[in-house]
Amino acid sequence: RNLEGVQEAAVITRTDSGEAELCAYIQGRDKNDVRAQLALVLPGYMIPAHFVQIDTWPITPSGKLDRKALPAPDGAAGQESYKAPRNLTEMKLARLWEDVLKNGPVGITDDFFDRGGHSLKATALISRIAKAFGVQVPLKDVFARPTVEGLASVIRELEESPYAAIEPAEKRDTYLVSSAQK
Repeated sequence: RNLEGVQEAAVITRTDSGEAELCAYIQGRDKNDVRAQLALVLPGYMIPAHFVQIDTWPITPSGKLDRKALPAPDGAAGQESYKAPRNLTEMKLARLWEDVLKNGPVGITDDFFDRGGHSLKATALISRIAKAFGVQVPLKDVFARPTVEGLASVIRELEESPYAAIEPAEKRDTYLVSSAQK
C-alpha cells in the first residue's frame, strides 16, 4: 500500500497449485509496475508469485475483506500476447515449464516469474532441463533470461553434459555419520 498509485492491496497464501504461494491483490496500479517496484525493495522469496488486479473487493457481512471470495489468479498470465513455440527445443521447454508451474499453455515470451515461478521452482526446472536436454543450465541464466525463448537460446549455446541422477545408497542396518551429524 505504500507504493504510489496503489489504492488498496491484500496478500494471501493460496494452495491452488498444490504448494503454498503468495498471491497479491491490488487496486489502482498496473500489476507489472507493482512487481517491478517490489523487486527493488524486497528479496525474491518475499515477492508474491501471483498478482491479480481487482476493481471491487468482496466484503463479508461484517464489512471485512472476504479472503475466501477473492478470485484465483489467472495461471495463464499474458494470454492475450501468447506466442506459440516455433521449434522442438521451445516446445519441450514450454512443456517443462507447464509441469513445473502447474499451469499452461506457456508462450515463448511468457516470463517464468510472472507465471508464478520462484527460486525453488527454477531449481526444479534446471533439473528437468538437464534430464530432457542433457545440458547443465546455470541458475543465474533462468533469472537473466526468464522466457522460453531466452532459455532455448541458452540451451543451444551450451555443450552437452550428460544427466546423472544420484544413485541410492545400498541398503544397510547402519550408516556412517557425516561431520555435520557428529
